[in-house]
Amino acid sequence: RLMRSQLHSRVPRGASPGHVARSESSTAGLVSDAKSPSAAGLVSDAKSPSAAGLVSDAKSPSAKVGMRTCVAWFGGFFWATSLNIVVPVFAFYRGDVKLPNVMISDVMAAHPAYEAVYSWGFSMTMLNSCFILREASLQWRKSMPELAPVIARFMALLYGVCAPCLFGTIAFQYKHDFEIFESKLNLDFLMWFLHCSFASVFFLTAATMALIYGRRLHPVLTKKNLVHPADRFWRNIGVNGMVVLTAAGVVVRGLHLCHDAARWCILLTSIELGIVQLILTVVFIGTSRDMMALDAKEPIFDISDLWHAS
Repeated sequence: RLMRSQLHSRVPRGASPGHVARSESSTAGLVSDAKSPSAAGLVSDAKSPSAAGLVSDAKSPSAKVGMRTCVAWFGGFFWATSLNIVVPVFAFYRGDVKLPNVMISDVMAAHPAYEAVYSWGFSMTMLNSCFILREASLQWRKSMPELAPVIARFMALLYGVCAPCLFGTIAFQYKHDFEIFESKLNLDFLMWFLHCSFASVFFLTAATMALIYGRRLHPVLTKKNLVHPADRFWRNIGVNGMVVLTAAGVVVRGLHLCHDAARWCILLTSIELGIVQLILTVVFIGTSRDMMALDAKEPIFDISDLWHAS
């Protein structure tokens, strides 16, 4: 009655009864539409699980420190950095190695304790490197299916050449450095020759992988905005530095062998330590954000669960 009286009061005096009836029916339609199932559906949709999921997804973290990230940092970068820098300095300070024989291989040969630490440490570092690069390469294949052959060659060099050569370098450990033109052909010389051969192929293969990534993979990843700015910074430094230092190392190693070991030993050792550190930087620091994103999206397991009671 109230609505009818309001309508009558708002309708001009000359309006026809049909006009009033149409106004009443439209008003009633608005009231009924507000109570219709479709309107109720809009309200229920706002409270539905899918809508709630959108809200929760918007608030979910995009990066998380999980197992992959911990493997990269603690199982790779920090541990191997101590083997690459701290242990050689410690050995030189103690007098376990002396000029001109101060390379990592000379530290390994100085005492069985050094040999054991490096054998275990570098083996674990290579295993963790293969794990991290495998996780990264799976994301590359999803994001860049057109570059699947390039990614396959990259991983084939890692598994087929680089890793076996590092293990060969560790396994065939010599007692002391040799003069290549003055040494006798015996088992000690064979161990030295195999050790140097495996080490040379390892560094050359690592530089080749750096070229493949820098020339073929990295530009596409950057173009598709798939590399975090911080990761891009470390990858650029590491990849370019590996190529330059490897080329310089080939020249200096030749001079070290054929000219004067005492004159070139410091420079050669610096190049060796620099290449190893750049490899660690590219593999473990240059993929940190990718590993964090994977830990948030597809965690292997939640590290906090280790301390929670089941």
